[in-house]
Amino acid sequence: MTRIALRTLLLVAVCAAVAPAQSIVSARAGAVHHIEGKVLLDGEPVVMEFAKFPQMDEGDVLETELGRAEVLLTPGVVLRLAEHSAIKMISNRLTDTRVEFLHGSALIEAVELLKDNSVTFTAGNAVIHFEHEGLYRLDSDPLQLRVYKGKARVFKDDEVLVAKKGKIVELEPFLVATKFDPKQNDALYRWSARRSSYMAMANLSAARYMDRWGIPWNVSGWRWNPYFGLFTFVPAGGIYYSPFGYSFWSPAQVYLVYSPPRPAFGGGGGGAFSPHHGYVVVGSRGVSVSGTGVSTTTTGTAATTTTGSRGGGGTIGRGGAGGGRGH
Repeated sequence: MTRIALRTLLLVAVCAAVAPAQSIVSARAGAVHHIEGKVLLDGEPVVMEFAKFPQMDEGDVLETELGRAEVLLTPGVVLRLAEHSAIKMISNRLTDTRVEFLHGSALIEAVELLKDNSVTFTAGNAVIHFEHEGLYRLDSDPLQLRVYKGKARVFKDDEVLVAKKGKIVELEPFLVATKFDPKQNDALYRWSARRSSYMAMANLSAARYMDRWGIPWNVSGWRWNPYFGLFTFVPAGGIYYSPFGYSFWSPAQVYLVYSPPRPAFGGGGGGAFSPHHGYVVVGSRGVSVSGTGVSTTTTGTAATTTTGSRGGGGTIGRGGAGGGRGH
């Protein structure tokens, strides 16, 4: 048996369809959640199986060849690697997650940064600490950081630079910040947006399941949805928004999708609209979830019956204190 097989997380969430209340909690960041193409973990090919997720230990190197990879860091933070890219896990503790960016391109999506968690990247001689929810990108040729949304603090030798939305920071030989257009995107950005949309769709049914069955959820975390075959982020309270514009609902707020408040006035029509929540409900047969930049739509009774009543499962990577807010 290979080293990867020995440390692969066999989640009890695979039994969630039978016993959905069962869960497993991980106190570590670095679960390899999804791959496409050829990906290596410490030189060994990663082979994904349903509900089995290789865990990056400290010192492990994850490298993509003709492939892409998605890694769960702290709850609400996802790392996605482009082709011909590599990272090294320095510390996989949720309270002090540290990743070394080796080469290629990486996109970091932070839907929520829990106050008890910390995410820091090193790139060359620079240290990058993410201080706010947002979308960040690292490239190695040239070595630079882009902030599509959010706030990052960059340290190098005696230099300290704070980068916010629309800033690109050259990391070599000195820290130099200039402007760029956050609307510019490429294949890695678009793939990350699609992956974020899948997580958002899985969030709806998972949060709905937890609400209907009264499953306690006092801290934000990753929750397994066996009907989508992936983990989704479920906040402890309120509604959070991904940098791509998708909504992530807490169990206490998801009723707004399935049983939204009706307009006070009478008359025709078949639904309610809320630009704040980013959804349209058309009668009782469909939910259209929209965001800023990229939109996803699920229609038909399956959106409110099949996934809504059956999604749910186990838990991974819970930590820190939750609390919802839109941004």
